[in-house]
Amino acid sequence: MSNKNLSLDIKAPHHQSLIEQQYDLLVCGALWFNLNDVGIFILRGSEKRDWFQGQITNNIIGVDSGCKIDFCMCNASGHIQSIGYILFGEEEDIVVIPNNSIPYFKSVVEERIIMEDVIVEEKKYSMVTVQGAASEKCIFHATGQAELSHLSSFSYLESKFIRNDRTGYSGWDILVDKADEQSIQKILNLLPKGEEGTLLLSMFESGNPVLGLDIGEKTFPAELGSSFNDGYVSYNKGCYVGQEVLMRLHARGHTNRTWVALCTGSPLQAKTDILDNSGKVIGKTIKSYWSPKHSYITSAFIKNDYAWDSCIVSSTCSTSGELIEAEVRVIPLNGGK
Repeated sequence: MSNKNLSLDIKAPHHQSLIEQQYDLLVCGALWFNLNDVGIFILRGSEKRDWFQGQITNNIIGVDSGCKIDFCMCNASGHIQSIGYILFGEEEDIVVIPNNSIPYFKSVVEERIIMEDVIVEEKKYSMVTVQGAASEKCIFHATGQAELSHLSSFSYLESKFIRNDRTGYSGWDILVDKADEQSIQKILNLLPKGEEGTLLLSMFESGNPVLGLDIGEKTFPAELGSSFNDGYVSYNKGCYVGQEVLMRLHARGHTNRTWVALCTGSPLQAKTDILDNSGKVIGKTIKSYWSPKHSYITSAFIKNDYAWDSCIVSSTCSTSGELIEAEVRVIPLNGGK
């Protein structure tokens, strides 16, 4: 396939709104997005994995080079302080976390590396992501990388391509080495650039929470639902910070609340009460989105007794100020890791 045909394959109809165009491209084509809100760290040293194993919720012992593992970092009370992933290399591992958790990560490095042979270095790489059902096809034709479907990551020039589905439709993050910026930009020029709002919407629908938005200061991994919890937490590994609390929650079998989507015909107010049919407060809204597939959907936490598909609750409409009904939907709505 030529570059010209590749571009034509994912061209969006002009009569649709921007969000509809970009949503359709995620479903049938591909988009690229800037990831300006990430921190990137390199781990080196003979004890780097043993040390990091004790800081995160997932198990990384025995993982092969080239593989990627998602994780949470929690405080002693089990609340999430950071989420991210680690990409394993031969001599060094790459850790990617949200920008707003960099201070916490640095404090962990400062306080918890005592005598271990571990070196942690922050890198000022740029990062982009290519998302959508055709993302793998686009990257294959742009890079010529064979057997892409069997890879978790690969190197292209000096940059790293890392499989990471942020939207529920397949995707790859690209860690761009400064020397490769022009070459990578030529690849991105074949694709439409996506808006941040489209990425946030699709992340919510696919069950990928945002730290500082969906994940607050008092959020447990299990509260984000089984899809997230199964992918980010191992309950069979050794000790790590917050493990005792998370294991108690796991043994109990549930938390008190769950992250869900509320489907409505109008947007709901942010940070407002959610009520059951008797008027009892059962949760709080977070943020509303307009979705071409689901109409208005709102990120929210509600009590577990109401966290099931088609449960009817109510909350305040942001446009009319009136109380309106909302249908609970279990996350993820689309795809998911």
